[in-house]
Amino acid sequence: MPGSQHFDHGQTVGVSIDPDRANLFDETGDAVYNPLLHTEQQVIQIG
Repeated sequence: MPGSQHFDHGQTVGVSIDPDRANLFDETGDAVYNPLLHTEQQVIQIG
């Protein structure tokens, strides 16, 4: 299941699910300061 792998990435850092999106989050700084908000949204979408 690809969802499991994505979820693992979210658990490890808690900032971003996809490594590619990490750069975008760093630029905005939103996910960096509010990792829980983005993590919750991703978890809801996955399952």
